[in-house]
Amino acid sequence: KQARFSTAGWEYNTPSLKRIIAMFFDGVWGKLGKWVFILAIMGAGVEIIRRSKGLSVTEYLRRLSRKNLAWLAGLAIYLIAFLIFPYPRYLIPALPFAILLFGSVFSYRGMRLLTIGITIGAFAITCSQNGICAGPILSHYFDRIADEKSVQDIISRAHELGERSVIVVGSYLPKIVAFSDSEEGGAEITYLIDSAKAQTIKDSSFAVYHLYWIPDYNLRVTGVSLESLNSQPLFPN
Repeated sequence: KQARFSTAGWEYNTPSLKRIIAMFFDGVWGKLGKWVFILAIMGAGVEIIRRSKGLSVTEYLRRLSRKNLAWLAGLAIYLIAFLIFPYPRYLIPALPFAILLFGSVFSYRGMRLLTIGITIGAFAITCSQNGICAGPILSHYFDRIADEKSVQDIISRAHELGERSVIVVGSYLPKIVAFSDSEEGGAEITYLIDSAKAQTIKDSSFAVYHLYWIPDYNLRVTGVSLESLNSQPLFPN
């Protein structure tokens, strides 16, 4: 028996500009690191203006070393990739280029403050109500642990339900595929249910189950109401 997966209704929606900016700062640097980074950009801008006083843009660029231009090009490549497919992890390789560029502008003392602030911000942020909370590195780590447990629970439930069932899991699908054994059987696991998939389910009289947040998402993306398929929560409260 082969594990059964379906990508029905699969789509990728580009986040809003506001969300992209939030992911760029909070998702990569953390709340503390975000302000350190913003202050660093402002400070670098002031220093560049001071150095380029009396020079045109063309003249200033000509004075940049090849290393500076290479670092700028590397940073630009990752920024463009992030804007096309905005996930914070894609900006991690850009961090060395950013630090090298700051290093070409700031003094040793300035770079020391910058790197200390970014490092602390990546592991811990200051929360107004709860004191010290996890920064992006630790929060991503805890999220992965929680996701792994959720995925294993979904796979176990799929075995219990049997082959005449369909489970709608949304964005959990790639994670489930990654953790599943190719010889596993059980319920079919699908991203969403579109109109074609819904008709197949009705014709086959399959039972449908969903994660708690899926019904609204499925209706918004595919226009299919899971209520019309008598879908039930995969994990009843």
